[in-house]
Amino acid sequence: MASKKTILFCAAALFFAPRLSAQDDFKVLLEFLPDSVTQNEAFTINLVVSCPNPEYIYVRPPNLNDAFRIERMRTEVRLVSDIARNSDQYTVFEFLLIPDKAGLQEIGAFEVEVLGKTKTSSPINLYVQAAEETFEARLDWLGRNGRTQGYNTVSAGEACEAALRIISWGKNIPYPETFEVPIEVPENAIVEKIPVSKSDRNAGIVLRLRIVPLDGKTVNINAQSVEYEKTRIEIPALTINVLPAKDKPASMEAREAPIIKNEYAASAAPQVGPVSFSGMVNDNKIIDVFREEAGRRIEKAERLWEREKYADALAVLRNAEVTLSAAGAVRKVRAMCENALHLPPGAGEPWLPRAPMVFVLILTAAAFTILFFNRKKFFISVHLFSAILFVFALDAAALVFSYAYEKTRAVLKYCAAYPIPEDNVKAAFFFMEGETVHIRSKSGLWLYVESTEIGSPKKSGWIEKENAVILAYSSL
Repeated sequence: MASKKTILFCAAALFFAPRLSAQDDFKVLLEFLPDSVTQNEAFTINLVVSCPNPEYIYVRPPNLNDAFRIERMRTEVRLVSDIARNSDQYTVFEFLLIPDKAGLQEIGAFEVEVLGKTKTSSPINLYVQAAEETFEARLDWLGRNGRTQGYNTVSAGEACEAALRIISWGKNIPYPETFEVPIEVPENAIVEKIPVSKSDRNAGIVLRLRIVPLDGKTVNINAQSVEYEKTRIEIPALTINVLPAKDKPASMEAREAPIIKNEYAASAAPQVGPVSFSGMVNDNKIIDVFREEAGRRIEKAERLWEREKYADALAVLRNAEVTLSAAGAVRKVRAMCENALHLPPGAGEPWLPRAPMVFVLILTAAAFTILFFNRKKFFISVHLFSAILFVFALDAAALVFSYAYEKTRAVLKYCAAYPIPEDNVKAAFFFMEGETVHIRSKSGLWLYVESTEIGSPKKSGWIEKENAVILAYSSL
């Protein structure tokens, strides 16, 4: 059977070789089909070879230099007729390419080999249009501070405020300078648009509304969609439950009455969920000495929490999360407390346990000293000295960083943030009780801080120093 295939192959080669020679060996053509090429959109190039049998053809594609990638290649035989109605069979290699780079690009020459003879196609220069930026955006209605959900209930005749904020936005796409959202005002409420400040826009807030319910019925602002940059963005519905003024519970009245007197009072007195501090360090995997120290810190945080000093309690826990060996147990308590305050997810603290680092520092210093004075006796190598010094320097650097880091992190009480370190200007926004920040700069009795919450745009501003509980001083 093998000898028969060999005989057939040789016979075919002898049959096609004269035809190729008669046609100046063979021809290579390129067919470029699309009128225009766009980045990330596939297009086709056909390599046409005047040889009817694909088995005799070997094609070497050019180096595409990361400007294109070959998505697919298929082969077919095509019958081509000339003006004299003579027909020849051609082999067509169809390449499906996807451009990865915009601008003027080159597709180099294809090299084609048929029965030992080689030819190349001409290179192609083409302009690749840049792909249009598309993105998916999500917005949500939040409360006055633009960070937590709005009121569950308000009373008829009393004002409340809602902020429409961007929750997710396209990567590397700036927030819109203007974003018009038409509001269909319900019949049972007065709805007023409030100007959005520059700080609001930087934080992703695109609309603020002041809403005054006129009766005890629920206020509904319908959902709608808005077109922005050729994309339809869905705006969710806003629902506010309303209580008649005479049926309003006394506890709620005491909490919400300051809305009229102070437009930010509702954010200053958040509802706090239940927190259980007991039994949080009863883990047998934790060494007793480490568990005792973690227990003392948690007990201190519990005492502060019971006195409603929420920022001080969280600062104690975050300090312990950095410095204690049993930081895992403390981290659980801290997360539970932040959930009770309805805080958005915040970044955790790096683990830089002081006791092990001090122990390693003393141990390496002692080892180096002993070995240095007995180097002739024990024939200590230079490599061992270098390793001990490296561990000592690394541990010392981590210990210094641990002390410096504590002074740059703080937990805030509820406070206003200003664009400049002066309290006689309008507040840019408000920080919630328990929010964690980086301290970026200081100026007298003022701190310039930046939020650390995860998944939201950073907000920054000047706050009064008395409103910050700095981690370095929280355990004193």
